[in-house]
Amino acid sequence: MSRKNIVVIGAEEANLRVLRDMPGVADLTFHGLFEPDELQGGEVDMASLVQKAIGAIDGGVDAIVGYWEFPVSALVPLLNEHYGTRGTSLASVAKCEHKYWSRLEQRKAIDEYPGFGQVDLTTDDPWPSAGMSFPMWVKPAVAYSSELAFGVADEREFQDAVGRVREGIGRVGRPFDYVLDRLELPPEMTGTGGQVCLAEESLNGIQVAVEGYVQDGLVTVYGVLDSIDYPDSPSFLRHQYPSTLPEPVLVRLHEASARVMRQIGFDNATFSIEYFYDPQADAINLLEINPRHSQSHALLFQYVDGVPNHHCMVRLALGEDPALPHREGRYRMAAKWYYRWFADAAVRGVPSQADIERIEREIPGVSIALVPTQGERLSDAREQDNYSYEVAHIVTGADSEEELRQKYDRCVAALNHRFEVTPPRGPGRAEPLSAPRARLRPRGDTSARKERSPPMRHVSDLPYATKEEQHLTIPMSDGVRLSAHVWRPTTSDDEPVPAILEYIPYRKRDLTSVRGSVHHPYLAGHGYACVRVDLRGTGDSEGVLRDEYLEREQADAEEVLAWLAEQPWCDGTTGMMGLSWGAFAALQVAARQPPSLRAIVIASFTDDRYADDMHYMGGALLSDNLAEAGTMFAYATCPPDPAVVGERWREMWHERLENTEPWVLEWLRHQRRDDYWRRASVCEDYQAVCCPVLASSSWADGYSNAVTRLLANLDVPRKGLLGPWSHKFPHLGEPGPAIGYLQEVVRW
Repeated sequence: MSRKNIVVIGAEEANLRVLRDMPGVADLTFHGLFEPDELQGGEVDMASLVQKAIGAIDGGVDAIVGYWEFPVSALVPLLNEHYGTRGTSLASVAKCEHKYWSRLEQRKAIDEYPGFGQVDLTTDDPWPSAGMSFPMWVKPAVAYSSELAFGVADEREFQDAVGRVREGIGRVGRPFDYVLDRLELPPEMTGTGGQVCLAEESLNGIQVAVEGYVQDGLVTVYGVLDSIDYPDSPSFLRHQYPSTLPEPVLVRLHEASARVMRQIGFDNATFSIEYFYDPQADAINLLEINPRHSQSHALLFQYVDGVPNHHCMVRLALGEDPALPHREGRYRMAAKWYYRWFADAAVRGVPSQADIERIEREIPGVSIALVPTQGERLSDAREQDNYSYEVAHIVTGADSEEELRQKYDRCVAALNHRFEVTPPRGPGRAEPLSAPRARLRPRGDTSARKERSPPMRHVSDLPYATKEEQHLTIPMSDGVRLSAHVWRPTTSDDEPVPAILEYIPYRKRDLTSVRGSVHHPYLAGHGYACVRVDLRGTGDSEGVLRDEYLEREQADAEEVLAWLAEQPWCDGTTGMMGLSWGAFAALQVAARQPPSLRAIVIASFTDDRYADDMHYMGGALLSDNLAEAGTMFAYATCPPDPAVVGERWREMWHERLENTEPWVLEWLRHQRRDDYWRRASVCEDYQAVCCPVLASSSWADGYSNAVTRLLANLDVPRKGLLGPWSHKFPHLGEPGPAIGYLQEVVRW
């Protein structure tokens, strides 16, 4: 049996391993060609890449394949043409990669696409095409991933985005002209080169990826995956296969994909098409077509169908049967998780290969690939998105979503990365990770079926440069030490500022670190020292948390405020802010009238613990009473972070495990309105609150009533905000529209 040679452009070792482990490849030899930096580092020279590739391929070639977008997607057909190997045409690839040309082709075949138009970069006053309205996306027609793609909400943001696109569009646009020069362009593309900017309508809904191939003109969809984001972030949390969308929607996705790929003339290759499905309008919209193979989903198909989808790519290139088996894998479903860190940091400790192999043995159905290396800064790792830093890719196979999550959580805990968080980069001020990315994705899980608000604007030009301290300890009068994270202006060393406290049990370093990394740097950049403190017995603080809103908790808060007021960077005045428990705490502490407290900002709270919380309503026991008890029992028994507290973490954890009882036992002992519930219910004495109050809640939240009660009963400066949100801060509110809540906080 003669061996066949397969050239893989841009292959990394992980992909080569998957290829070599596929069934039926004993007679195939895979040869990697080009390092990643040669293909996407700086401005590539297409002519040189083609010549180098031809010179590097020595001997017989039976197939040429590749995983990445341009320039790899274009190199494959160029080399296929040279060697006479099998694959789709250069023209069909260009009709996918050039986003403007792609939209022109899509509208000839389907109706499921957003409004779009060119933006003239040559004029002094560029503007989107007639009929376009804000919000929209501004992006180059050709780019690496989502580079230079901006969500814009108004004319000022549009002009700023166009300016940035104009500056950087040539890096990829000029090399793409090499491709266009080799094609016979249709009349509608006359004079349209690679350096074209376009505007597109924003899309709402649930994002999915349709994976398929075309063989001799026949379009086959072999899988649809859901793309699920981290809550309150556009960064992918996981890709999950198979999709949970209803079967009629999947059929429509199949049909639209077949029509558009036939129109484009794509053939004998694999593709991946990203769509949004809006359940409220029951509408699908095509986001973009990727004329490349989807390397990141290989193990998902292996776990569920029994063979990685790389099989399709290789067999098509060889002119053989590319069909995948269906549901012959070990698991009913699979997910690829993106373990991320939401602040830049230096990597001080990574698991060894032996550690990873041990984890994979101990947790069946998982595969782990690390992204950063020992000593590397997260922001220097390749292919990071604009809002976060990938730490590891974790693939899990399971028979239920709950099992998928459990395996992922176990892997993250076992990896035990160690980071040294670094100050924000930039000359003297905090900066965001990068510009907004092009894909507007649904937040949270697909089961929520939510509609997205316009993209949140990220502001980096703040009045004050800031610095942060990750772990300060605040001593309590009984010897327990609480852990605090502080952001403050760099000028506060010489010019003290007010301090704002957020006091929560929800673990400042992990569970709520994303929102904290947004709120507090912004407020610090406006001249405040912002302090997040883990309650006694939670996160990295010492002690045990025995129940909600205890006298000890509130006394600790008073001591924290007094400690803050005495710090050399604080001017002696303090405030409090928070959502949910953090808001409860702020309102309850305000009623104790600590001398330094000047104002509070609270969201999603109540002033009546018995009649208007999650325990009882009208005397009836609520199911939330049990759910909240289970949730808080889990939070109260989580270990502290060894990277913060050191070797004491196990001792602290055991103290929590041995001394924490389910709080529901106490809650069920008090089924009537008694002193247990009256304590810390501000409605018992509104006049005890003597500082100004900014209170907000939401129409879809269970705590909307308290805002109007406070406005009616407090005798202090007060303001209420109510809007179309759920249990979230108003600037993160869904279904939306959200508001500029942090600006309101600064004004208050």
